[in-house]
Amino acid sequence: LINTVLSYDVRIARFIRLVIYWRRVVLGARFPKQCTPSSYSITIMCLHFLQHRGVLPDFFQTSLITEHKMIYDLDCSFVTDISKLPPAPQDWSIPELLAGFWSYYGAEFNVETQVVSMRGGGVLEKSEVEETCRDTQHHYVTLFKPSPLAVQDPFVPTHNLTHNVSLECVVFFRD
Repeated sequence: LINTVLSYDVRIARFIRLVIYWRRVVLGARFPKQCTPSSYSITIMCLHFLQHRGVLPDFFQTSLITEHKMIYDLDCSFVTDISKLPPAPQDWSIPELLAGFWSYYGAEFNVETQVVSMRGGGVLEKSEVEETCRDTQHHYVTLFKPSPLAVQDPFVPTHNLTHNVSLECVVFFRD
């Protein structure tokens, strides 16, 4: 998925590298590594932001997926043929994307009630995600581990990629 998304627009890789570098240098200097978002979760946050701003399309559009992949009852299908997607809008420079990223996660995105998700490119409510994690077909409940910042794994919707992130780190991140 990440390789496919990165091949869609050259700005994306540069943008993500800058945000990950910031995480390593700034957050890494203030918080233990196990209390900060991983590079993968930061990448998903960047991709979600880009979808939210219309820079990236929804790579999980069922109508554009040519090959469906199921792994352990999980739908791991996504658009692999980027020629089926609309061209990337070029009206955002990398500095504008970075400023937009900080503005989005600092002021617009509500970490208390919302979940970062790449599926559909939209924002999910924590209560909605917790409800969909209840698997009545198999008669078990998989909990979406609550945390101050919730980032849903695009392939395992019951997995919160940032369940280990501390509240202090989230407050610093938002400020």
